[in-house]
Amino acid sequence: MLEVMHCGLCHSDLSMIGNHWVVSRYPLVPGHEVIGRVTAVGEGVDPGLIGDVRGLGWISGSCNHCSLCLGGDQNLCTSLEATIVGRQGGFASHVVGIGGLGHIALQFARAWGCEVTAITTNLAKAEQARRFGAHHVEELEMLPDLQSRFDLVINTVNHPLDWSAVMASLRPRGRLHQLGAVLEPIQVGAFDLIPARRSITGSPTSSPASLQKMVEFCVRHNIRPLVEHLPMDQVNVAIQRLAKGDVRYRFVLDA
Repeated sequence: MLEVMHCGLCHSDLSMIGNHWVVSRYPLVPGHEVIGRVTAVGEGVDPGLIGDVRGLGWISGSCNHCSLCLGGDQNLCTSLEATIVGRQGGFASHVVGIGGLGHIALQFARAWGCEVTAITTNLAKAEQARRFGAHHVEELEMLPDLQSRFDLVINTVNHPLDWSAVMASLRPRGRLHQLGAVLEPIQVGAFDLIPARRSITGSPTSSPASLQKMVEFCVRHNIRPLVEHLPMDQVNVAIQRLAKGDVRYRFVLDA
């Protein structure tokens, strides 16, 4: 059991509150970006963990015996248990069972040594995007002019784009990696893919081992999110502001 200390708020929480993905169960307690202190453990768990500060993400459990789990890909388990689907999330005082993606992606890509381009609908964000690591900043409406420009496009937004223009912006063997949960089908023609061997991939949260490596990479390269703290009793204010896009770049609710 975790006693919640801090919890992030992202668009996935808004989607669950509004049942946009048609998987919500009410009453619903959102919150899947949790930091808390271990106050109790179950049978067979090391009691020495009590008092530790631990994190909880989108996944709260998996079967631990299928080929995917045994291979280290617990995040792909077909019996995966999501933190806020059918159980309480981090907006509660405790959790039983154990957004702002783009500005983090810029920092990771720069640390990897990539030439980084940020694409935005608001050029007012350009200077901050450069501080996060972007070498170039382009407006979304200019995307059709950026043909064969990128080896990899990481899309973190959850609304439809001009998918043909996105694919045309990729170099041969380029890849679109989709993180934003777009509700509508992604419309891509066969000839957007075949001639230049372009591809589309997606991913949920990562495996525990990869998450550990990610945290270590963040420490080595000083990758930090830009967050705005609010007390937990201001959660409704945070939800309303997030829905309007009034946050730079992640809300963290403090218990």
